[in-house]
Amino acid sequence: MKPILTVAIPTYNRSSKLDIQLEWAFKAISGNWEHCELIVSDNASTDDTTTVCDKWKENLNNLIVFRQPSNLGSVGNVNFCITHAQGKYVWTIGDDDPIDLDAITSILKILEKNRTIGVLHLNHRCVSGIDGSVVYERFYPWKEDLYSEDGKQIIEMCLQHRQGGVMFITANVLNTQLANQAIQSWEYTSKNLAVPLYISAWIASRSGVYVTCNNFCDCVYFVSSWSKSRRTVLRLYYHDNPLTYQKMKEIGYSAEVMNQLIRYPIISLSSFGRIKQLCKLLLISPETFFKYLKLFSKSS
Repeated sequence: MKPILTVAIPTYNRSSKLDIQLEWAFKAISGNWEHCELIVSDNASTDDTTTVCDKWKENLNNLIVFRQPSNLGSVGNVNFCITHAQGKYVWTIGDDDPIDLDAITSILKILEKNRTIGVLHLNHRCVSGIDGSVVYERFYPWKEDLYSEDGKQIIEMCLQHRQGGVMFITANVLNTQLANQAIQSWEYTSKNLAVPLYISAWIASRSGVYVTCNNFCDCVYFVSSWSKSRRTVLRLYYHDNPLTYQKMKEIGYSAEVMNQLIRYPIISLSSFGRIKQLCKLLLISPETFFKYLKLFSKSS
């Protein structure tokens, strides 16, 4: 019998963090192994990730480790986890994201009670990776869980509150079959830095979405590996995110809402701030600059 939930950990050269995350998994899945699958996709790491995985395989007979012969890229590794999950649902988690010990038990209960969920979106606390201060005690301030069979409505509500929540990969538990269909639905999904957003949005256009009011994990701000590259940040904010919103219009999302989100990186700034940011974008990545202008003009 297939498991209900696959917990998947894509990782690359962060063996110490993976070690901590596998310790969490060992404790969190205890008592639920008949319902869960645990996989790690090692993206051709050059550190001692193999040693960490071998150590935990001695304690976790059910741990499945995929060692990639070459680096798939971060997006490719996430997609690999989804396409190789055997559970009805797949929860792809960051190898460094702190997660509550009772999260898996709570998630299984929610999925059991709500069998039409396509996306289970988890509320989370946001903390600074620099000094540990709390940025947001709860990403979403809602006082009760939200559910709608019209998943698009919920996704739009989440994005209008703050865009980053749906982008946080650890916050999304996905119907595996629909997630695989989402990956196949758009060629750009193989390299889209906004892939958590697109996959969740695609699933939500065809199924229900459930959002929890209680936190299940922490999102650590300001220190993620991708955010250290200015070019990568610009590509995400000024190309992959806007391009995904443009694509979401094609699958039934509100054109008005998506256009607002496309324009937000510029219209949210002062006049001076807009000029300054556009100049930075042009200097650092002219290709991204002209692609964003094209998307911006389409949304106006």
